[in-house]
Amino acid sequence: LPLTFRIDDEDWFRIDEVEVLAYRQALDLRTGVLHRDLRFRDGHGRTTRWRERRLISMATAHLAALEIELTPEDWSGNVTVRSALDGTVTNNGVARYRALQGRHLETVVRRGCEGGGILLEVRSNQSGIHCVQAARTTLSRDGTPIDAECRVEIETDAIAELIAVTMREGEAVTVEKIVALHSSLDPAISAPALAACETLASTGHFETLLAAHATAW
Repeated sequence: LPLTFRIDDEDWFRIDEVEVLAYRQALDLRTGVLHRDLRFRDGHGRTTRWRERRLISMATAHLAALEIELTPEDWSGNVTVRSALDGTVTNNGVARYRALQGRHLETVVRRGCEGGGILLEVRSNQSGIHCVQAARTTLSRDGTPIDAECRVEIETDAIAELIAVTMREGEAVTVEKIVALHSSLDPAISAPALAACETLASTGHFETLLAAHATAW
């Protein structure tokens, strides 16, 4: 899920640091898709619309997909999209458990994925199960892929793709993130990292996943 953006070299977008003009979230129970529609104004007075669709595939249990349409309503500029895989997640949602050890994952590998994308492999501390996510992020404008500059950023327990694009007032850019997940519990695989990369490489775009998912749902 970690995906954000910034204009020029400013701070990364955080919803609690902007003026929210409109917000709507809906779960479509006919297709099994989560929708979010957000308009906000940043500290420089720029208004942006963020429209999102999100699913976990019922057709292929190893796949999830996120699509975000960003529209600069009254500004133009250079934008960097940051799409990450995060190994620092913790179990702290319940107040009475927060004093306990909430982190159960140890990072094993952070690297690029063969054929494009990024990969994060973690191991559970107690059971020793290996879990791997591989992610591919692409940008398009009016259905046409954008040949954008991309670099990989590796941190201690995370990895991210940083993709640069020029945005123009009133013109939407679509950001698509496809994620494949495999673990060492999966049957008939040689290695979860290899399986995740192969699943990602053989997977189509968001609309293809959505059609198969909605049919299965």
